[in-house]
Amino acid sequence: EIIVAPTIEKLAQRLGGGSGGGDSLIVPLRETGARVPLFCIHPGGGHLMGYRDLVSCLDNDQPVFGVRAPELDGAQKSPTVQELALRYIPEIRRVQRSGPYQLCGMSFGGIVAYEIATILVDQGEEVALLALFDTGNPAYYKNLSPFVLLRFKSIYLVDRLRKYFRNMMRGAIGNVAADIDLFFRSRIRHLVWKTGRKISKHMGRTMPKQLRSNVDLFADASRAYIPRPYNGEFLLFVAEGRTAEYGIDKTLGWGEVAGNVLRVIQTPGDHTSMMTRPHVEALAKQIGERLVGSEPGHKLDI
Repeated sequence: EIIVAPTIEKLAQRLGGGSGGGDSLIVPLRETGARVPLFCIHPGGGHLMGYRDLVSCLDNDQPVFGVRAPELDGAQKSPTVQELALRYIPEIRRVQRSGPYQLCGMSFGGIVAYEIATILVDQGEEVALLALFDTGNPAYYKNLSPFVLLRFKSIYLVDRLRKYFRNMMRGAIGNVAADIDLFFRSRIRHLVWKTGRKISKHMGRTMPKQLRSNVDLFADASRAYIPRPYNGEFLLFVAEGRTAEYGIDKTLGWGEVAGNVLRVIQTPGDHTSMMTRPHVEALAKQIGERLVGSEPGHKLDI
C-alpha cells in the first residue's frame, strides 16, 4: 500500500504542520498526480534547482519530491553518505509510507540515492526505480591500480591540452583563461574550506557561514564512501560530453558493485547541461518510460 500526500497543505500536515512543513527536508517539486512519486536527491550543492527542467519534462500526472540537504557547518556536523541516507529515509517515508520507491540523483545525489536504495532493500522494501545521473563510483576511482591511474591521468592531461590548443587556434583565449581561473579558484576555495574546518574542529566551534561549502563537504563524504553491492536493477545516465578520461570504464565504476542489471544510457550534454533543456528532454523520456504508473492497490490519501 502506498499513501501519498498529494497537496501542499496535506504534505505540510504530514511533515509536521504549518505551511512550510517545519524542518522537513522534503521539497514538493510537483505535488499533484496519481502516480507513484519520484524522489530526487540533492546534488553536491545541497539544493534542488538542477531538477527543474527534468520535472517540467515529465508527465503532468507524475508527483516529484526533492530531498534537500540539511543545514551543515562541515566541522561539527559532517555526516557520511550512510548517515545522510539514514536521515533522508524517514523523511521519504513520511510522504510515502511503503514501496515501491522511485529514486534518482544527479552527481553526488546519485551516490546518496544508491545508498538509500540499498538500505530500503535491506529493510524488505521494493525499489522500482533507481537512476543515477552522471554519478561515478568514488571507491572505484579512489582505488585505481597504478597502471590504470597513470592511464587515467595521461588521458586527462592530453585531453585538456588539446582543448586549450583548439581554443587558442580559434582565438578563444578567454575560454582558456576562464578554465585556468576556475581550476585555481576551486582549489583555493577547497584549501580555505579545509583550513577553516580544521581550525573550527580544533576549537570545538561550528564553521563560520562565510567558509561553509556544501560542494566541498559532500565531495569529502563522497571520497570516503564505499558502496555495497546492489542486487536490483538500476540505471546510469552518462553524459556524452563527459571528459575523455572517464571513457576507461563506461560504467563509471559501478560495474564492480552492480548485481542483476546495470543499464548504462548515454545522454546528450555534459555533466551540467545534461539536466537542462534541450538535453534533459532525452533523459526525461527514458525515465518517463520506466516510472511506475497508477496500479490497483496503490492507495492515495486524497
